[in-house]
Amino acid sequence: MLRLAFGISTGIQPDILLLDEIIGVGDQAFEQKAKERIRKLIDSASILMLASHSLSVIRTFCSSAVWLAHGR
Repeated sequence: MLRLAFGISTGIQPDILLLDEIIGVGDQAFEQKAKERIRKLIDSASILMLASHSLSVIRTFCSSAVWLAHGR
């Protein structure tokens, strides 16, 4: 079910892409395909806004960031 939802939600090419906590779902092969698909979405979007607690995800997908700590 999550794979289907992922496929549907990534089947568009947005100008502005909003992502909240990219989570690996499924086996390793699916996770790799999902990362490639997300990378293509990010590359085609003009603006990416990503909310995440994972520094590795932010480093992988973002060229700049705003750090919020304790609400500031």
